[in-house]
Amino acid sequence: MDPDLFADDDRPAVGARILEHIRLLMAEEPSLDGIYLDSYSSWGTAVDNCRRDHFRYASHPLTYDEATGTPCLVGQWSALEFLDALYGLLHPTHRWVLANMGARLHPFTSMWLDMVGVEGGTRPGRAQVEEFRPVVGRKQLCVLEHERFLAGDDGEISREEYDAFATRCVALGAIPSITWFDGYPELYERNRDLFDLYHALSVRLSKAGWRAVTGARTDAPGVRIERFGPEQDGAVLLTALNRTDEPREATVRLQPQRLGLEGEIAARRLICGGELGGDELTLLLGPGELEVLELRAAPR
Repeated sequence: MDPDLFADDDRPAVGARILEHIRLLMAEEPSLDGIYLDSYSSWGTAVDNCRRDHFRYASHPLTYDEATGTPCLVGQWSALEFLDALYGLLHPTHRWVLANMGARLHPFTSMWLDMVGVEGGTRPGRAQVEEFRPVVGRKQLCVLEHERFLAGDDGEISREEYDAFATRCVALGAIPSITWFDGYPELYERNRDLFDLYHALSVRLSKAGWRAVTGARTDAPGVRIERFGPEQDGAVLLTALNRTDEPREATVRLQPQRLGLEGEIAARRLICGGELGGDELTLLLGPGELEVLELRAAPR
């Protein structure tokens, strides 16, 4: 995928040919907003390259095969060289780069992406969305799950199954989607109220931007808190997800200075409704239940 491969020998390799095709698309379609790279995690990223005639084109250092000691290029680095060139081609014209990463985490890739897609990353036994969130940082994170991993024994995705999937995504500010739903609108309509709620919340959280320092703590076992924002008007958003199968009473202790909020804090519950106030907020969360809090400095 290295676009420099054999460029000096008039033998453009795959990466260079793809970039040239994208240049033509940009010229023919000025309204093009960006490029989506499907199944990027399978673009040779798991295969080491031992071809010595490739070594001189590499911009990243060599390593060696652990079993044989043979010098080689890490497959992920060659794919990153293509991504770096694509980023440099699109960004000067304010176009975006989105890659579908599958469920395999490549920690360096998000540096050259505006949006990161995770496919099949919510079911047990596979890389989880939690691993992607800190790597992606404040950029947008999108989750595409396959319906067959969410459906019950009857082959249908129940309201409870969709709710559980969506809450796991929204808790991390990730935008949820399911493969079958795009072709069958009736599946959306079945749970339209949940879809509208979670889609709006995930977009708002994504725009606010994930923050590593939450400025909030809880001692409730199994309750996870994430922070987003501040938004342009100063509001800070917190998500609180009960990841256990039992009800939890969670006291959320706020740190106003870290949150950038002065004085008394006013909190609004965006899912269950209602208002709270003060530096300690008590939430009653059912098994797997999510709450999103909007925090503001209370009017004086």
